[in-house]
Amino acid sequence: MNLAVGRQAGGAVLCFSLAWAATATAHDVGGAEPRFRLDPLPRALAGIVVEVHTTLAPQLVVENKSRKALEVLDENGVPFLRIRPGGVEGNFNAVALYRSNSPLPTRSSTPAGTTPNWKLLSSNPSWGWFDERLRAAAAPPAAGAHRHDPVRHWRVPVRIDGVAVAITGTADTSPSPGSWQARLTSPHEPVAGVHVILLPGRVPALFLEASTTENVIVRGRSGEPFLRFDPRGVDANVQSPSWRENALARGEEVAMAIDAKAPPQWKTVSSAPKYGWVEFRAWPGSDEPKRHGPAAFRWSIPLEVGTRKITVEGMTVWKPAAPSQR
Repeated sequence: MNLAVGRQAGGAVLCFSLAWAATATAHDVGGAEPRFRLDPLPRALAGIVVEVHTTLAPQLVVENKSRKALEVLDENGVPFLRIRPGGVEGNFNAVALYRSNSPLPTRSSTPAGTTPNWKLLSSNPSWGWFDERLRAAAAPPAAGAHRHDPVRHWRVPVRIDGVAVAITGTADTSPSPGSWQARLTSPHEPVAGVHVILLPGRVPALFLEASTTENVIVRGRSGEPFLRFDPRGVDANVQSPSWRENALARGEEVAMAIDAKAPPQWKTVSSAPKYGWVEFRAWPGSDEPKRHGPAAFRWSIPLEVGTRKITVEGMTVWKPAAPSQR
């Protein structure tokens, strides 16, 4: 499910992109999309930032702003991710590491006590992965079950500098109380020859078409080069965390290791200078407003057009559902 738009079928693929962005961001569970919520983090996880993203399957996204090492454990207590201030390491002896890179479920696991084989995945202290424990919490009830509780709990065990705690939350399949709606606040044509469209969806997407002769660079969430548009087409930097995030959201296989600080490694993703991508910076990271937080927030995406630096700006606002829809 690629959002790339080629020369031959631009209109058809754009329509497909709109449908993808609107509908392919969660599983259907009993007629309602699951809404994943985080419980308050334990005090031991001070400095750890956690979000849940729902794309083709629920993903956990963690950033370590502390000076401690955070290990994520599988169902047998085997660590498969280690997020440190200096970057992220993966245990290549843990099956869960490979499972976490795909939205498709699998039952294989690693025996407890297996010796880890740590290798660097990223020089940035943040990582996102598919976690089957969230998906299991939102799964339909087993055959023969008498009732289905719309709210189920999930738990992901972790260790912080060797101290065992857990990241926990719920999956709610009751009717939605509302939805986030994103819109552009900057012009659709921020500069001559660059046209931007916002594609609606639970996690919105952006579609950019460049008819200028100048190169257009889209910067990722870490400030790294993410996408490059020129008259020949569009290239993606496979070292970009934003590219990895998008590839996972589309269910593509991606390389384990990335480095936002490394020189760009460009891969052609479109033969025409137009492309669409899921833009997680335009989504608040939760399916509902924070209990005591704002119901709207502003976002911006930095671009470079030749030597000029500009931004695409927008706002995402919470719209409560009508009483009849709840």
